[in-house]
This record gives sequence, structure tokens and C-alpha cells, in this order.
Amino acid sequence: MSDTAPASNTRTKKLLVGCGLGCLLPVVLLISTCVGFNAWLQAPGELLEPQRLLDDEAVGYAEWRLELENPATQRFFEAMVGVVDRVQQTPDMPPAVEMLMRWNQRRQARELRRLFPANVSWLMYPNETSDAAPDDPMADSHVLSLSIQRMGHQLIVADWAFSFAVSRTAHIGSQTYRGEKLLALADIDSSGEREEGLVEQDDTPGADAPAYLFLNPAGVFFGSDLSAAQRAVDRLNDADTERGNPGDLETLFRGLDEDWQFRGAILNRSGQLERLAMLFGLGDSSGQGLVVEGEPGEDGRFEAADRESFFAALERTSHVSFVGGVQEDGSGKLSFSFAGPPELGTYLDAWAQDIADRMSSRDLAAEATTRVEDGLVLVELELADLVGALESFDPMELEELQDLERELEEQGR
Repeated sequence: MSDTAPASNTRTKKLLVGCGLGCLLPVVLLISTCVGFNAWLQAPGELLEPQRLLDDEAVGYAEWRLELENPATQRFFEAMVGVVDRVQQTPDMPPAVEMLMRWNQRRQARELRRLFPANVSWLMYPNETSDAAPDDPMADSHVLSLSIQRMGHQLIVADWAFSFAVSRTAHIGSQTYRGEKLLALADIDSSGEREEGLVEQDDTPGADAPAYLFLNPAGVFFGSDLSAAQRAVDRLNDADTERGNPGDLETLFRGLDEDWQFRGAILNRSGQLERLAMLFGLGDSSGQGLVVEGEPGEDGRFEAADRESFFAALERTSHVSFVGGVQEDGSGKLSFSFAGPPELGTYLDAWAQDIADRMSSRDLAAEATTRVEDGLVLVELELADLVGALESFDPMELEELQDLERELEEQGR
């Protein structure tokens, strides 16, 4: 009897240990899976090389590379983080609240650093299928892309969730093209409010074409119309296909200094520059600060005769290239090179001087210069100490400026 009791206890212990291990194993596997998934989610993914989207049919291209390894970008980033910290601070905070605030600011700074490196690109194509008038600013197709290396795997998960939601929601307008789910975005009404948020595809002749958005491990992509979004998908899938000699736009872009963070070029094949000028408000009936005849700031109007001359000069401009960014000394610079008639410089100088005056009124030392050299109209806009201005920025000045603007609006009413 005494011999069977220990044996029974041993079997019971083994059974309990086995059950415990059996219950513990799924928990360990679950925790390991969660840890592994989180590590994969946070791991760097693919950083899109923006020029993968460039093809021979593009007439406009620009890219903005954001890398903290660049000393100038690093200094600008630190200055912006400092601005955000000062905006969040409140005078006479209790020590405990101030300590919590500083901890949160350090956490935010780490999260912001995760956004680097990143690339932003823009492309423009002639929209041959558009019913828009030739002078309509939206007669061309545009593609925008944002690629953040540390968000590549997160975008894969977001794309899965996005595709699952779209497949089960009948009222969401979407197109599936080469495996990518293209979401049709709603138009924005005049009040700035989204009408429905998501719209169905409308193939009625003459109907407003919605813009499209899609997610890819390489980034987030926005097309101004369906053909633009499809072009982006084609380039992502066919980027490894051998291409011939570079086209005019790519050749022009490759000639730009690679040291600049922001670079771009535009070919004026069928009125692209005129339409972009209208899109950005240059030469419209309100003037947008362009003053050609008379002293700058005299009336702030862009007269009809000046408008016709300005667009005539743009029409005779074959292309424009531009570079810009923050330099190591903390200054900011933006340079344009227009292959157009010399008289174009008169209008561009008025535009550049107006921008410099507006920035100088905000305590940013700005200088604009325009000159004609070797058949090119060169426009340069320089901020002498952009980073220094950010480092010394006082949030109270912004509040005072906002109060002044509200007061002027009330007086105008």
C-alpha cells in the first residue's frame, strides 16, 4: 500500500507538469509572435528611390530628400523640434507637470526621428484623356508620393486592412489595377468640408474625375486622376525593366547639383508653365502681390496688360529647373533657372521681391535677386539665417501676430 502511494503521486505530478507546460506553451508562442511581429513592424522597410517613377512621358519632376545624415537637415530638424517644445510649454508650470512635459517632448523627438530618412516626389504628365480646357490648371495629371523607410512594414499592414475594408464596403469607390487597390477620394466643396469622404467611380462623360490614393510598401501615393495613379503603379512594377536613353526631362534633372535636398525640372511642352502659374495664383486677377508697373506694394494688382505679357513670356519659355534647401551655415536658398525671354525676368523679379518683403516683415532676413545670364533668367531667394530664426522663435510673437490679424479682420468687416 505504501509503495503504490508514491507512484500515484509521481504520476499526478507529471500530469500537472504536463498540463502546465501545455498551457504555458501557447502563451509563450503568443508572446514570441507578438514580440517578433512588433520587431518586424518597427524594422526599416523599403525607401523608394523617387526616380523610379520617372518615365519618358513625364513633363515635370521634383524630389525632396530628407536625411538626418545631412548636417544641414540635422540642424534644421533640431531647430524645428525646439520650436515644437517651446510652443507646448506654459509659463509657471508645476515641477511635476514640467517634468512630465519634458519626458513627453523627448518621446515626441524620438518618434519624429523615426520619420527619417524619407523622400517626397512630384510628377506631372499631360492628361490626354481630360475634358478640361487647355487653360484649366487641372488639365495636367499629377502624382505625389511619400516614402518613409521605417514605415514600410506598417504600410503593408495598413494596405491589408485597407483592402479588407474596401472589399466589404459597397459605397467606397475603388479600382483594382495590377494588384493595387486604388481608392477614389471625394471632392472638397467650396466650404472646405468633405462631401461624402469616399465616392463611387463615375464614368459619365464630363463628370469630375476623382483623385486616387493607394498604399504600397514603398510609400503612400496620390494621383490627381485614375490615369495618374495607374502610371505610378506601372512604374513601381516595371522599374526594373531596361529603359533606353534618358528623355529630355531626365537629362535636365540629372544636370542639377545633387548636394541640394530639393531638386526639380519642368518641360513646357504644351502650356504646363502657364497652367502651373495659374494653379499657384501667379498672374491671376487678384495679383497675388505681383506688381510690374509702379512701386512694389503700391496697389498690389497685376494689370490685365501685364498678365497677357507675363503669360506670353511664359509661353516662350522651354523649361525651368530649380534647386533648394538648407545649407550648413543655417541659411535657406531656393534657385530657379528659366530658359525663356529676358523680359520674363521683370515679372519674376516682382514675384521674388514680394516674397522676400513678406518674409522680412516676419523678421526673416530675406533677399531676392534676378538676373539674365547665358540666355537663362535666374531667380534666387535666400534666407540669411533660417535655422537661427527658428532657434530664436518666440511662440508669444506668433500669438501676438494672430491677435493682430484677427483685429484687422474685425476692422475690415
